Amino acid sequence: MIEIDGDSIAEGIGASAQGKRWMELFKPVNYAVSSSQAADVSGRQRDISANKEYFLGIGANDAAFYKNDPVKQEYFRRVFRACLAWRLLVTRKTARGPQAGITFTGAWIDSPSPNPCGKYTTQNGAIARATVSGDTVYIGVSEGDYPDMAETINIVIDGVSHGNFSVKRPGVTTFLGQWWGRIVWRFTGLGAGAHNIVITHVSPTGKFLHLDYIAGSDQVATPRVVVGNAMKFTDAYYASLGINAATTQAYNAIIADVVTEFTAHGLPVSLLDRYAHFDPATQSADQYGHPSDAWQKVMRNDFIDAWRSML
Repeated sequence: MIEIDGDSIAEGIGASAQGKRWMELFKPVNYAVSSSQAADVSGRQRDISANKEYFLGIGANDAAFYKNDPVKQEYFRRVFRACLAWRLLVTRKTARGPQAGITFTGAWIDSPSPNPCGKYTTQNGAIARATVSGDTVYIGVSEGDYPDMAETINIVIDGVSHGNFSVKRPGVTTFLGQWWGRIVWRFTGLGAGAHNIVITHVSPTGKFLHLDYIAGSDQVATPRVVVGNAMKFTDAYYASLGINAATTQAYNAIIADVVTEFTAHGLPVSLLDRYAHFDPATQSADQYGHPSDAWQKVMRNDFIDAWRSML
């Protein structure tokens, strides 16, 4: 708990409304929703300002729902990468909106609300092009469990084909009923400087490709992000799910890998190891492993330390 004392300035007098007083602006806005998985977060993010300091704590429900399925774990990797990319890749070229910078050939349609930046196509041969800068290129698209998602999308960078990719992924629904997630493809080792990207829909006409943005690893004015990895469940909850702590550790390895992808570019993201700092046998408030009051204080202190490490 932060306590404030002082004069009228400390009180916030002069602000036009209570919500605009300095201490009110300091309060975090909490968009977290119980039972969320990474795909749920990726869908919510487009409604949230991307240019603010950010904490992302996700992964436990993905471990509980996707378990040890390697295909779904790799889907989690792409969606988790997208959650970070939306915050860290602020210099990006979007399909439309204030940062629009992708050019299109063929039939492309604005993605429906609440997506403020995307377009989609169902036309064989439709093309999207952009030029971005940096050793690594990121492409933000939607991927999900829908029979008419495109299964063949070709990526060419600087005239070199990087192969065909699919955005159709059966079985990746979430606890909250989301059937898709915003994912990111990553192409690295391209060398410094500008790179020309060409994305071609080569699936049969009628199959959906949703494209949000294309970004390079050269970024400016990026807000800080702290990532909390997935925490342990109680032994009883692990048993009921048919998994164990090794499953959580596998998801945490993915989280650590993705964080490293961004820190390799010098971007301000820090990993808070909640898994190592939590003992569900003594610090749980319920049978699932939600942390007790005492551990909430531990989390606060660990978060402050992680935040300070990036100053």
